[in-house]
Amino acid sequence: MPPTDTTGRANTMTASPTRTPETAATPHADGAGAVPGARGWLRPVLVGGALAVVVVLGRVAGVLDGPVGLVVATAIVLAVPTSRLLSRRIVLAVPIIFGWFPLVAWLHLPVGSLGAVTIALAVVAGALGAWVARARGRLGLVVPRLALVDGVPLVALLLAAYMLAPWLLAPSGGSAVSMLASGWDNVAHFNMAEMIRQHGTVVAQTAQPADGTWAYAHYPQGYHAMTSAVMELLGPVQVGGPALEAVLYVHALGLVFVTGIVALAAGIAALPPLRRHPGVALLGTGLVGAVFLLGPSGYVIVDGFPNFLYACVLLCLVPLLVVATPRWTGIVVLLALSGALVGIAHSWALLLTMAAPMAVVILLPLRRRLPSSWRHRAAIIAIAVASVVGVVLAVLTIEIQSIAAIMLIGGGISPRGPAEKFVIAAWLGAALVALALVVPRPRGGHVLRALGVAVGPLTGIAFTVWIIAVQAGHEGAGYYLHKYVIALELLMATVAVVAGSLALAHLHRRRRLGVPVGVALAATAGVFVLGLFGAPTTPLATSTGLTLATGGVARETLVTRSTAPAPGVSDLLAAAQLTREVAGRSVYVPLGAVFAHPGSIGQWNAALAGRWVDEVNAPIGTMLRFDVASCDDPHWIYGIVASEPDLTVIVPPACLDAARAEVDDRDRGRIRTW
Repeated sequence: MPPTDTTGRANTMTASPTRTPETAATPHADGAGAVPGARGWLRPVLVGGALAVVVVLGRVAGVLDGPVGLVVATAIVLAVPTSRLLSRRIVLAVPIIFGWFPLVAWLHLPVGSLGAVTIALAVVAGALGAWVARARGRLGLVVPRLALVDGVPLVALLLAAYMLAPWLLAPSGGSAVSMLASGWDNVAHFNMAEMIRQHGTVVAQTAQPADGTWAYAHYPQGYHAMTSAVMELLGPVQVGGPALEAVLYVHALGLVFVTGIVALAAGIAALPPLRRHPGVALLGTGLVGAVFLLGPSGYVIVDGFPNFLYACVLLCLVPLLVVATPRWTGIVVLLALSGALVGIAHSWALLLTMAAPMAVVILLPLRRRLPSSWRHRAAIIAIAVASVVGVVLAVLTIEIQSIAAIMLIGGGISPRGPAEKFVIAAWLGAALVALALVVPRPRGGHVLRALGVAVGPLTGIAFTVWIIAVQAGHEGAGYYLHKYVIALELLMATVAVVAGSLALAHLHRRRRLGVPVGVALAATAGVFVLGLFGAPTTPLATSTGLTLATGGVARETLVTRSTAPAPGVSDLLAAAQLTREVAGRSVYVPLGAVFAHPGSIGQWNAALAGRWVDEVNAPIGTMLRFDVASCDDPHWIYGIVASEPDLTVIVPPACLDAARAEVDDRDRGRIRTW
């Protein structure tokens, strides 16, 4: 065993301690003082049952909705003693929840009016209470051990909340829809989340309506199930009107990604060598946060790809979990790592090409032995089987498609030049070289795995070259390439921070670097970020002469749309409410002033109403051919009405007479307004 300090932390970076505070949830008090037999279970059952009932009653009464419910849910999750350290608990909990909980939507459990979130919180709170009441000494294990470095995730929380504030603070349905409409694909992702919220299961498992086939039944819905669960936590379990659902969705979207950024910061703070170097952890968190919030990924949600960014967060959690884990056989660690892989598969499966090779690195050094306990081995096998099943479910949802053909699908995303990608690649290379030079013979432990996770960016670079080769000669087929390269950029930055942080911590342990060196490093990092991405705010950009960072542009775009939603949004929300009430298929034709393309507005109507079936895509397709729709010349209304004899057409009140004048007398009743 290597020498340890008074807290039990190893004083070397290359050692592989068998039991550390980072992974030991209940070191010695597990079961101490437990009363055997049925009498010993009476008190735990009563305590656990009482806590579960309190949670259920609080949710039913609405007391645990909204911010209060969010705080209580966070407290319940962080009270689970997966580690004695707060940062470690966060980085373990987030991939477990993000990866595994969305699969609950596949089960279509009979949760009734309580909802899956209420039952899950009640079960966790009850089980935790019963576990604490079962033996003396366990209550102290519920409260995590705090250190100065645990303030790093709090700093990340504040930064992420500021940059994502437009999503978190959307005041109305009009503001929410205005922000979402800035990216065409947002309508599809809102639709899938709303369908899960309405039916309690993924679209593929939802019973088909009498008037068609649900849209997006063959789209992976890990992100959407998670966001739907957060919507249920923030608002009432019962689905509300279109305006309320839009607000809940954007609030949930913002919270999901704030949580993801906090988890990344916690992963950096939980690296064992950085427990005693909070300054290094803060520097690394600032760099990773800047790449996520200011770089091209800062505009990804505006463009309409939240599921992709969700997968990117899970991808970047993989190296943090691998490097910080002394023993790969830890059950909680395996649940977190497999949860990250399953979550990626159900969000943007192509990123498994980088995540899976990094996950294998957790086996280093290879001399480690399997656990001797058959129960422990059975648990490992069960996690492996569940992971395979989870990935297979994602594959079955997508259906068997040629990857090469997928690479040629067109789409819209705001690309950035390659310069910053090369800079971050050079940064990664320099960090890895620095770590290898500082620790020249990493025979095991964190350093070996930090060097090993570089396999993820390497396989990503190789896959990028393959995508370029497939897309060669196909004009405009760069959609998947741009997204994949953004994910590669985020991963390279994360691995670079891990390697660089370990190198700095090792140098600091060997020779005190001092405050001047720390200030110089922070200043250098700030100049690096500003020069690479630009300024985060307009005042700073104006005062420095820098361009506004992509994330800053996204934030200002959203603020403008949120504070001044277009008048046509209120018409859309009214039309969606009417669409819910109309029997059979209907389509909204946004004659007059529009805030987006008429075809996009038609899709939003179907999504907000929860009535988007494939068959309604035909009349919406007619609207896609027109950029402008006017009450003065609604001549193409006739084509939409004639396309289907039972279709109801909804138009704004001011355009009702003009629209009915375009069709035969027998069809005028099919044109309605609110």
